[in-house]
Amino acid sequence: YSRSMDGGMGTERPDSGAVLRIQRGTLEIDTVAMFKVPEVTVTESGSADNRNVSMSLVPLSPQDAWGVASDGSIVLARSADYHIDWIRADGSVVSGSPVPFETIAIGTEEKREWARSQAETGGGISIAVEVDNGALTTRFGRGGGGRDGEENLDQYAWPESKPPFYGTRIIIDPQNRAWVRRHVVAGDPTTYDVFDRQGERVATYELPFRSRVVSFGPSGVYVASFDDFDLNYLHRYAMPM
Repeated sequence: YSRSMDGGMGTERPDSGAVLRIQRGTLEIDTVAMFKVPEVTVTESGSADNRNVSMSLVPLSPQDAWGVASDGSIVLARSADYHIDWIRADGSVVSGSPVPFETIAIGTEEKREWARSQAETGGGISIAVEVDNGALTTRFGRGGGGRDGEENLDQYAWPESKPPFYGTRIIIDPQNRAWVRRHVVAGDPTTYDVFDRQGERVATYELPFRSRVVSFGPSGVYVASFDDFDLNYLHRYAMPM
């Protein structure tokens, strides 16, 4: 399973991406789900004969998150009203009830927290597209935001509030429950909502600040965390039932 690369040339960019299923034997590709991608800002300069267009992602803009269960089912968290869709292997869809969430305004601390999280997770893959006098250039980079004070956070266009959840991969535990990481006020404990196969929230768990769930074992939850000196630790917790 993979996601499609975001297409679009110049100022054109789709607002949705595709979840692709690639058959191992034949390499046949099927589109099994669509999801909302982050918003972008577009900057244009120059004249009609010498035009420059650049696009950059909007930090903390709403986007859908998705993951894959061991039986091939796809789980998607929808950012519009925060509900869960399960797309079964046969293509049928089960949708859960919308989940209430707190509107969290984005201030200086939320911006700093975003920059720190980019540094902690490696920043992912950044993509920059520029059109200069008709010539298209695409640049890929590893890494992103820096630590507090190391980046000019005002260079970005920020939404007024955080989305309900992170747009990172949804992970599935051995009980076939989907763990979705919630956005919280900067400095609050890390929070996960857990959903069953009907898309209904069955639990909410809190972890220490600067922690995140990375994987599961047969009876344990593996959590990565950072201390005040930015040292990274791996913890194993008993699986909550």
